[in-house]
Amino acid sequence: MRGRAESVASGIDFDLRHNQRLRQWQLQLAKKADDLADYYKWAEGYSGIAMFFNRFLRSVGELEELHRREAALFRQRTSRPPKPGVRVSRQDRSKGRKGLRKINAFIDLANAHLTFFCSEQPDYEVIALLTEIAFPKFEIDPEYVRKALRPSTVLGRKAVARPLASKKS
Repeated sequence: MRGRAESVASGIDFDLRHNQRLRQWQLQLAKKADDLADYYKWAEGYSGIAMFFNRFLRSVGELEELHRREAALFRQRTSRPPKPGVRVSRQDRSKGRKGLRKINAFIDLANAHLTFFCSEQPDYEVIALLTEIAFPKFEIDPEYVRKALRPSTVLGRKAVARPLASKKS
């Protein structure tokens, strides 16, 4: 988790950027597979070309179908755009303390892992302790962790408050 948190210290999520490039590459491969399938469909009309492929590889109909399935698989893999794996803060310093972007990223990652494996509610004391172990130069208390995990956008705050409003009704 520390390595992932330090990788976003510059303010750029390199994993997200890599996944976006991989998605674009797979979409290009899907287009190329469709182009190959179109070529084999065209070649089916010419007996000399069709006989060549039939003799050395497979029939052009089979090759066309193979590349159509290949294109469909690439498009299926890229159906959803990649999501960021870690929240990257816009600010890296506060009140003279530099390097808070990686601290906040670590807190977010630790919260995600603990929530997934242990409980639904974040344990601020445990996350603060893990953060101090990973980054000994910083003194992190549970209150800082609570503030760091608080939603920072209007939509995020509304999503958190919405279940409370529905229980009162």
